[in-house]
Amino acid sequence: MYSAGATTMNRVFNLWLTWLILSLAIIAILVFALIRIRGRRLGNQEDQTALGNYGAEVNDYLKQGRYDEAVQVAFNALRDTPRDASIYDQIALIYLMRAGKDSAARERWIAEAATYSNKALSREPDGAIIIRDAARTFETAADLSPSNRCFYYGRATELSDHLKRVLGKDYITIGGETYVVDPSRKGFVAYGQTFRVEPLLAENEKLLERLKTKTAQAGCLSDRSN
Repeated sequence: MYSAGATTMNRVFNLWLTWLILSLAIIAILVFALIRIRGRRLGNQEDQTALGNYGAEVNDYLKQGRYDEAVQVAFNALRDTPRDASIYDQIALIYLMRAGKDSAARERWIAEAATYSNKALSREPDGAIIIRDAARTFETAADLSPSNRCFYYGRATELSDHLKRVLGKDYITIGGETYVVDPSRKGFVAYGQTFRVEPLLAENEKLLERLKTKTAQAGCLSDRSN
């Protein structure tokens, strides 16, 4: 029985780790794209090169399991852009990855991930992508944490509820920029491209349902007010 349970947990962790690596790559690509656009507008090739190196360095260190170096690269990037919520978001994901690998100090790394996820939110409190990522970070923190599971599931649910309200507005904030949502197209235009809000809404609904199930299975329902 223990062996079957352990096998299931290993499969879950491997799936989670795959999602985490993909998330880090996607964040790096999105941020790189935004800086490239900004660099073109300002004629600033230095910005484009620096960010490209930053994303590549972080991913290289993560592949080698060198988490201290990966986090330090992100900290160095913050010196030039201390208000960039996406970098705090990425730091949180690095700490979560480390928590998954280091069982002896798991709670410590989970707490660090939560801290930096909250820092990302403090810099972009209504940013749709930042809220979504923070909700998923706290969900994963709960999955990994045996002692603070209910607290982290509760925090993830709060953020998912907040994202639902944010996505119901007639404007959306992404990357520190605010865009008007066209009610007929249910989307917004950024850098000459149209992005739809519905996929974010659908994803968030799935997250809310998933959190409801996990919260109930963990016996945390009594910890949340009606």
